[in-house]
Amino acid sequence: MVSDLVPATQRAGAIGLFYTVSGVGQLLASLLAGFIWNYRPSGVVVAMALGAGLAVVAVVLIAQVKIPNAEC
Repeated sequence: MVSDLVPATQRAGAIGLFYTVSGVGQLLASLLAGFIWNYRPSGVVVAMALGAGLAVVAVVLIAQVKIPNAEC
């Protein structure tokens, strides 16, 4: 999806930036989930509910992205 959204001359940089931001986001999400899991009452339920809720938000946000010249 990233390679479809940027010009060919910027493709490698855009993919690198995507994976950098994705990795940092995954690290922060893992730290937050671990903290909630260990230090909150019913932490397991809260951590899983937070993950599920944010997954729904991500689906809605990704569905809003317009891909140029998409044949759908």
